Amino acid sequence: MSNTESILKTILAIVFLILAAMKIFGFKPMKSVFNDFKLNRLAMILFGMIEILFVIALFIPNLAFYACIGFAYISSSALYRHIKANHPLIKFIPAVVVLILSIVTAIVLLNPN
Repeated sequence: MSNTESILKTILAIVFLILAAMKIFGFKPMKSVFNDFKLNRLAMILFGMIEILFVIALFIPNLAFYACIGFAYISSSALYRHIKANHPLIKFIPAVVVLILSIVTAIVLLNPN
């Protein structure tokens, strides 16, 4: 495993663990966003649990690429929902950044040289 790969996976894991904790523990800003998305508390918890599973998969060599694809899917879905909810640009910049990070990490995993 290269240093670049390790750094990207660690950053991605930290970001998604924080996001998962915010969903599972029902932080107020996350509740507000999910209300805007017309998703309930159970959806928040399920997304948080899925994110934790992807974080675990990120550190299993045969599953790491697929975890990145899962993160990219979640991020692109969040981006779509932010746009659909007419949120201001500032609210969906984090989804764009995490989407890009997920894609870059997946590319690095495909090309380990």
